[in-house]
Amino acid sequence: MRVGIVEEVKFGKTFFGDSVRTATFTEESCGVADLITSCSGGRNFRCARMAVREGKGIGEIEARELNGQSLQGTSTAYEVHEFLRSEGKEGEFPLFTAVWRILEGETRPEDIPDMINFEARKASERG
Repeated sequence: MRVGIVEEVKFGKTFFGDSVRTATFTEESCGVADLITSCSGGRNFRCARMAVREGKGIGEIEARELNGQSLQGTSTAYEVHEFLRSEGKEGEFPLFTAVWRILEGETRPEDIPDMINFEARKASERG
């Protein structure tokens, strides 16, 4: 969750500059509190957990479980990835990119720590 907040703040500051206040993410209900809730409950969490446990794609779980509704988190992950790709910044947001790669079936959730550490090492070598 910490990495998620860090990437959210970085995304805001990178693309919206001085209009972004870190306190919005850390002190307001739309920040840490919402992240904790999203990561531990709700339909995005429930469907993601089912997909991992059953070894099925999120689209299949979504169709089966949501009676025609869509997961907001899935569409957001795709939109954020497309935006980062268009800006050439995927490598600067390893968690966001990892989530997209999981949705695409390119990697597994248990690979996230290695993916984040690999990108952090690459960034420090460039930096």
